[in-house]
Amino acid sequence: MKSLFLYRGRLDKAVLTMFVAINIMVLFNAIFHDPIVGYDSFDHLNYIKTMPYQLPTEVDTREYYSPPLPYLFPSIVHKLCGLFTDFDCIFVAGKTAQFINVLLSLGITVVFLRISELLKPNDRWYKLSALLLLGVETVYYRTFSQVRGEPYVAFFVTCLIYLVLILIKDRQTLKPAFGIMLGVVMGLLILSSQWGILSFPAIIVLFLTICFHQKSIDLKLTKILGLAFIVAFFVGGWFYVHLRLSYGSFTPFSLESNGFSLSNQPLSFYRHTGLKNFEIFKKPIRRNFDNQFIPIMYSDTWGDYWGYFTFIKLKSPYGENENSGEIGPYLGRVNFVSLLPSIIMFFGILLGVFSSVRAFISKNVDTETYFLLFITVALVTSFLALWELP
Repeated sequence: MKSLFLYRGRLDKAVLTMFVAINIMVLFNAIFHDPIVGYDSFDHLNYIKTMPYQLPTEVDTREYYSPPLPYLFPSIVHKLCGLFTDFDCIFVAGKTAQFINVLLSLGITVVFLRISELLKPNDRWYKLSALLLLGVETVYYRTFSQVRGEPYVAFFVTCLIYLVLILIKDRQTLKPAFGIMLGVVMGLLILSSQWGILSFPAIIVLFLTICFHQKSIDLKLTKILGLAFIVAFFVGGWFYVHLRLSYGSFTPFSLESNGFSLSNQPLSFYRHTGLKNFEIFKKPIRRNFDNQFIPIMYSDTWGDYWGYFTFIKLKSPYGENENSGEIGPYLGRVNFVSLLPSIIMFFGILLGVFSSVRAFISKNVDTETYFLLFITVALVTSFLALWELP
């Protein structure tokens, strides 16, 4: 691991500083952020209360359809706490979940560096830019301060990307053990969230593209991926069988939700950008962009549109806020500054689309092109799922 922070045999202080800064911020939030504050926080905490002896039902929590891995260890702590102490055990369990998120963040940043080293060996600027783009995202820190499954998804998706990159580079020399390791990661991914399944089509598209260029079925790759999917089924598939037997669907969602889906929204939901009179740079907080996809997504990625982390609340979480008059303009300035990384990411997506097209029309495709194809397809399938999932 030490080699990840070296450049030409010497410690790369810039890369190490960025690595430490990201994880110190995650640790700070784990220490000081109340685990009760967050999106659907009580449902996630109720899931912890139900585990580890049984899976929750609709009666226990509206998150009953979520896979159990993110709640397993906090639930064990919750039970042990109740046996030996008089503390507020659900608070202790929530703090446990937050500190596990710190470990997941450490894992993500390490794997980021490994991916960078595989793609661009001995390129310190590539490593630094990868960490920098991750480190400036407010949504990263907000997500990792909460008790929920997304930090696990982020970690296992990052691991999956790393393993797929190895698969692309060394597919002819890999052993069956690699297929088992890949399958375990895939299984833990789908055991973290149903959204984890959305990365699987990208693996299939990558496989078909490689076979297309070789003009034959790659038997070595077929065996590794076949073994991986089998292992993934046994590691994480059992939960979806449980959902099918219990609720009649492999992917049920809470019927008490508002039924939101991108496919049932009015045209105005997609049309408004928040750029009229520069509203998105003035006060990008809740109620100002009601049912407007683009400004809400942008404002909550770079700021805190819903106000779970920057508002000082008075009587009601949906009422007036003591500091909303000050925090709104501040978040507007954050949105403006965030235009630069947004533009960089936008062109990154365009590069992914271009590479995906190139992967199908070019005769000679390199590792990076296959890699970008995998990333792009995974992004597209995740986005398209929003059109149907409530």
